[in-house]
Formats: sequence, C-alpha cells, structure tokens
Amino acid sequence: MKKQELMEQELIQRTESTGRQLRADIEQLGLAIPRIEPPKNEAAIVNLIDDGDYSWSTLAYTTPGTTPGTAGDDNQRAYNWYREQRATVVLATDNAHGLKSAAHSLFGAETDDTPRWDKTNGWAELGETGATPWDVIAPLPNNFATPGMRLRVQMITRLRTSTTLPGPLQFFWLIQDNTVANPGVLKGTAFVLDGAAFGTLGATSRSYKLIVDHDNGDQIESTIKTIANTPAVLSAMNGVALTWPRYPGFTKVTIYVQEGGVTSIAGFIGNGTNAFNDSGQRFGTVSGFPTATATQPRAYAEANPFVPTIDWQLWVFFIFVPQTYNFSLTTAQQMLRGGVIGPMGEGHQLQIDRIGVSTGDGVWSPSAHDSAVTSSPSTSQTSSQQGPPSSGSGDTAPSDGQGRLACSTLDTPIDICDEDGSNERKVELGEIDEKAVARGTWLVGKYDQPVKVKGVKIGWSELILTIQTENGAGRRCSPSDLWLLNNGPAAGIAARRLCEGMEVMTRRQNAVHASRIVKYSVSTQGEEIAILETHGETDDERIYWAGDAAAHNAKLLEAF
Repeated sequence: MKKQELMEQELIQRTESTGRQLRADIEQLGLAIPRIEPPKNEAAIVNLIDDGDYSWSTLAYTTPGTTPGTAGDDNQRAYNWYREQRATVVLATDNAHGLKSAAHSLFGAETDDTPRWDKTNGWAELGETGATPWDVIAPLPNNFATPGMRLRVQMITRLRTSTTLPGPLQFFWLIQDNTVANPGVLKGTAFVLDGAAFGTLGATSRSYKLIVDHDNGDQIESTIKTIANTPAVLSAMNGVALTWPRYPGFTKVTIYVQEGGVTSIAGFIGNGTNAFNDSGQRFGTVSGFPTATATQPRAYAEANPFVPTIDWQLWVFFIFVPQTYNFSLTTAQQMLRGGVIGPMGEGHQLQIDRIGVSTGDGVWSPSAHDSAVTSSPSTSQTSSQQGPPSSGSGDTAPSDGQGRLACSTLDTPIDICDEDGSNERKVELGEIDEKAVARGTWLVGKYDQPVKVKGVKIGWSELILTIQTENGAGRRCSPSDLWLLNNGPAAGIAARRLCEGMEVMTRRQNAVHASRIVKYSVSTQGEEIAILETHGETDDERIYWAGDAAAHNAKLLEAF
C-alpha cells in the first residue's frame, strides 16, 4: 500500500514538472509569435466627384457607343475637368477651357505650363516653370457643400520626370463659388476679435490681433481690437480678456499686442480654446502686426510641404466649409479647384489621378454617375504602376502626424532604460533596430515609467526641421514629427506648426520642464528618419523622450 502511495506521489510530481515546462515553452513561443493586427478598414468612399480618375472624354461619358478613336474635340477633353489661370475668378466650363489631350484642335494654343489630359493613361498633368500658375477645376454635380460640412479630398500623385525641383512646393484644394456677384473660395464671416479690460481699469490703449493656423494648412487673421482703458501695468488680476469665435480646425493661435508703439507676441494657444487673458507676459517683439492669407474662414486645404516623388503617393486633404458661410448667396455652381503652389523643374511635371471627394474615409472608388456610363473608358493604357498607393498625407481621419513620416533623424538621442525602469541611459535612434527590439528595448515614458518598443521603421523625409529650446533640448525631425506643447493637446502637435517662442515639454536631468523654442530652421537636404512604435494605445503610453523633448508616435507602422 505504501509503495502504491509513493508511485502515485511520484506521478503527481512528474505531471506538475511537465506542466511547468509546458507553460514555460508556451510563454517562450509566445514571445516569438508576432501580434496579428486586425485588418484595416478598406471600405470604399462614396465619391461625389465625377470622372475622378480621368478615364472618360466628354463624348464618351455622355454618348453611348463612343470609342477612343471617335472623331471630334469632345472626345479629346476629359469629362468634367477644366483648366484656368489662378488669377481667373469666374471660371468657364466650355470647350476652350477644357482639360485637353494632345489630339484636341485647340491643344496647339496651350502653353508649356497649361494643365493637360493624358488620354492614353487617364491622368492629368500640371505644374509650371513660368510666372503664371494654373489650376484644374471640376464642377460639383450639385451644390452639396453646405455650412459646417467636412469634405475629404484625396488624390494620388507622382513626378513625370526626375528633374530637380527648384524649391519647396505646396498643393491646395478648395471649393469655389462661381456666382458672378461673389466668386471665389467659399468663405465665412469676418474673424472678429473681441475683448475688454478687467480688474482696476486705467487709461492705457492697447490693440490686439490674432493669427490663427488651421489644420488645412491655411492661416487666418482676425480683426484688430483696440481697448482704450487697460491698466498701465498688466497682471493676473488686472489685465485684458480676449475672446473670438470657435471654428473647427484651429490648431494654433498667436496673440499680438501693440502698446506704446511696440508690437509684441502676448501668447500662444495650441488647442481649441477661444479665449485668452493678457496678464503682461511677452514673448519677444516684432516689427508690426503680421498679415495672413485670409481674413475669414474658408473652404480650403493645403499640403505644406508637398513632396511628390517618382512613385505614386496618396495625399488626403480635409476641407471644412465655414459654419458662417451664407449658402443662400450661392446661386451658381460650386466647383472643386486645385493646383501646385511653387515652380517645378519643368512644365507638366506633376501627374495626378484618382481624385475623390467624400464626407467619410476610405479607399478611392468611382462615383455613382461613373458606374452608370455605358461607353468604355477613353484610355488605352497597356499597363499601370499605380497599384495600392503609398501614403503622402494619410488615409484616415486627420490627426497631426498621421499620414506623413512623423519621425526623427537617426542621430537623435533617445532615453531608454531597463525593463524595471532602472539604468536610464541614452542611445541614438539609429541603434534601435529590429534586433534590439527583438531582444527587448524599453523607453523612458512620459511619467518615467518603462515603455516597451514594439517595432521600428526607417523612412525618408525631403525636409528636415531643426528645433531647439531654451534649456538645450531639441532634435532634427520631419515636418510631421509630433511634439508636446505646454498646455497643448495630449496627442501632440506637428513640428511644422511650431515656431520660436512656443513652449514644449522637455526632460533634462530627469526633471520635466516646459521650455521655449529659441531656434527653428528648415533644411531641404533629405535624410533618413525612424519611428518607434510602442505597446499601448493611450496618448500617455505613446510618449517618449527624443533629444530631451517629448515625442508622440501617433503614426502606426502599418501606414508606411
């Protein structure tokens, strides 16, 4: 009986030992098995622009049975697309102003800079070397751009040739009101600044003005507000309270003040707040009140910088129709209008295709009208290099840093630590490669907690920004690298929206402080960059310290 008990006890011990080993083996295997990401949403947009991929001629779109060889000018201009000089306010939609192919009878009168239709391949070509900029225009099927609407515009682009570009570029899309009495981009009412003194009043006159950065790349200036009875010396108890309308898309507000003949920067706001109390703090002087491109919110979006390559890239723009746009005054047609800002290396150097306008996110799709066309496309291409486009400006809802390479240069010092948070040290970003990630690399997080690196990706940025702060923090990075403002959004703000005088979060000698930016420069010498993806989904779990300044890795690696 005793022998039987001993045998049973030995069997139990063996079973437990085997179980422990099995669990250890499973855990070890689990470390080597990459996490499977859920598939991305590949739903198609409901495209509101007709012939967005330049596939049909005007004749083919409207006349059944048309073939690419059918005679006539209407078969040699793209359906629904026109071209105009940027200075033209009221747009024409006739044969003479159509987007023409080389076989059109009026093509010979076009200049080397006039946008044209590549009928063979089904895309548009634009870009100029001269002093006269040109735009492409597409009438909307109806006037659906109403106050408060957000429109998503997408396109793919590439360079036709590798000729060197002479300088930085931008690209814009806007919604045009073609009403003769009030032609131009859809606009809201004037951006009115209001304010009043508080506390003990005085007899000092001060004037204020705002310059607002919009996340569509636009800048808007406010009206000037002069207040005659402000205190001689401003403080937290005796100052000036400013207010202004709240509009979607405001990302940075710079407050300027004139007092005693001197113009200064009174402050910055990096979030959606629409009020500011002037308590006397100043961030340097300027020569006078600056001006901006617009005095009213407008239905306009801009990619700045716009860096096309010889490969097809996807670019996404978000146009906000102003809430104060008076829709009743638009009695003519609304139109989509876009173009390149800045000279190119040669005429027609930029190719654009797959234009989409939608209210939601998703991949490009033909419009409902396109699907009803009975004629075959007018193109005669023999192959395509388009495929699934890489991302130039994002394919999801807009957030700073998403859609562009939001990264730092490889020589950026990164704060890392051991798994338990001890042994803090610095390594260059380029040293954190896939092997280091596989071995286990932990970053020093926002609150000094260790944050494990999940992946690393190398990219390239045509523009490199150098940003340094008063306390010696800073780094070189891409324009969409995300920094944390003092009192700014938790998800960070793109480096391209920063400027000297703004305060960002830094960590020097293990202490977190806000520090003012004292240097901001741009280089057109492209460079390799890298991004680290961390475990965790919250903003706090995505913060680490790069060049002693906070960095946010909002961009997911799958979007590269």
